[in-house]
Amino acid sequence: MNLLHEIRDDLVSESAGLSNTLRKARILAHEIDLPELEQWVRSELAGYSDPDTVPEYRRFQPANVGRFHGPFGSQLTNQPLPTTMLPEPLKSFAESMVFQQSVSELEELLSMDSPLVPWPIEAVILAREHITVEGMELAGAHKPIPKHAIAGILDSIRNRLLDFVLDVPITDNELQDGTFDRSSVRNVFHTHIHGSQNAIAVGENVSQALSQVSRGHLPSLLQYLRDQGIDEDDVLSVKQALAAEPEITEKELGPRVASWLGGMINKAASGTWDIAVETAPKLLLEALGKHYGW
Repeated sequence: MNLLHEIRDDLVSESAGLSNTLRKARILAHEIDLPELEQWVRSELAGYSDPDTVPEYRRFQPANVGRFHGPFGSQLTNQPLPTTMLPEPLKSFAESMVFQQSVSELEELLSMDSPLVPWPIEAVILAREHITVEGMELAGAHKPIPKHAIAGILDSIRNRLLDFVLDVPITDNELQDGTFDRSSVRNVFHTHIHGSQNAIAVGENVSQALSQVSRGHLPSLLQYLRDQGIDEDDVLSVKQALAAEPEITEKELGPRVASWLGGMINKAASGTWDIAVETAPKLLLEALGKHYGW
């Protein structure tokens, strides 16, 4: 069996490790004299040292969650943090997550219970004047790393390499004697490895569904939440929180609704609520904003 066939078989086998398959791909790159493939494999195996070279499938927009401290030892935890009003470069830091890790490090992250990226204390201090909760101060923040994002990166690496080895125009004899068309092989590489493979849009019809939520009309908000896959217990919880909150005079959630919102983002991050964690804050904040008439 030649190396191309081995790689194909490994990529569809549940027992074959991705790192070992990539090492075989590196040998293949050397044999067919394709430095672009070898460099890509090296980066996936060792990690990307330069964030500017990280491919798009290793980038996504995260949620940001904060912890607030108040008087008499009071605190709010797991509160979603709005980022639109943050100054640069803090805004760019908060709204992007770039995975530079090696494949083995990503697999280790996937095995962790609740992986996250903490904000540096300098970022927390800078954000305090822009992100406020009445009577409280931002004490810490982090970006939850959803496991589906890590799994998606690993699947993308596997799928891109599989597409390449399936479509590469090299026969067994050509591989042995080196008579294949190298320019055609290079074109296939750039198409499948660095090409834009469309990701599934999460919440594609959210804007259309959001139009059903009316200002001050609680049933329309609750039905919208149900339509987004939120459990009835969580729908009941936000109903109770909304009823208990004082009248909102500014564009700022009360503590009970904010606490519910933070809990829902945690559920998105853990996979308990089947929605992308980067989508959850915007989806919920826009719905609550429409209910309040913001």
